[in-house]
Amino acid sequence: MRAALLLLPLLLGCDPYAGFRTPHGEECLTWDGFDRCWDSHAPEALTDAPLVIDMHGYTGDAENQRARSGFEALSDTEGFVIAWPYGLAHSWNAGPDCCGVAAQDAVDDVGFLRQLVTTLLAAHPIDPDRVYVTGLSNGCAMTQRFAVEASDVVAAAACMSMMLLVDPPADAQPVPFMELHGTDDAVVAYEGGDFPSAQANIDTWAAHDACTGEPDTTWSEGASSASTWLDCADDVEVSLVTIDGGSHALYAGEGTDTDTTGLAWEFLRRFSR
Repeated sequence: MRAALLLLPLLLGCDPYAGFRTPHGEECLTWDGFDRCWDSHAPEALTDAPLVIDMHGYTGDAENQRARSGFEALSDTEGFVIAWPYGLAHSWNAGPDCCGVAAQDAVDDVGFLRQLVTTLLAAHPIDPDRVYVTGLSNGCAMTQRFAVEASDVVAAAACMSMMLLVDPPADAQPVPFMELHGTDDAVVAYEGGDFPSAQANIDTWAAHDACTGEPDTTWSEGASSASTWLDCADDVEVSLVTIDGGSHALYAGEGTDTDTTGLAWEFLRRFSR
């Protein structure tokens, strides 16, 4: 599967960057010779608002993620700015094993995301201490990479259906993290396979955030539950939300009936740098 994720554009025999060499979103900046673009939404009359960066999965795009994740509706009711960036060639460089052209070409997505946050901070009344990241699949892996490699920027991260695929830098600060994963995920298996298991991933995060003791059950709905380490460095938390019967596209009405977006937001909103 890893080889397929990396080589699909080459097998198709096309220019993987077609459509990404010119502006392709509502707003763009130039980074590493490309127009790096995003769509965004900012409710009116905000002050000191949180910022949410919501990243699409492999082969997806910002429009697709905006339509499926449910964060836009929450931004209106909860009062935060949200941006949906476009990964080059529909992919994010979340590490050598994922995904597609972005990983193959070692695209500097962390650098782009840092500049995106700086640009949005200048354009909107955002609280720089409440910058949150989320995403699906490849976007979830990128969420986690950005959280550990830009821990001076990210206040908290919560994402769906993927793992951290890089080693955290030695100087990375603790970051609150929630992984939401379905037990019936046929793309990135909950029990592991091509990628680490959900439990192995959350154990990595618990170690990174210097969590001690045993996790507590902090939420349950039928056979679904959240297992959360509450005793971690710098008062952060690490949580694994297991969605019984949930599939890969883990959003309400698509891969589950559970309001996973609401769970992610309730986790994120509690933290500030």
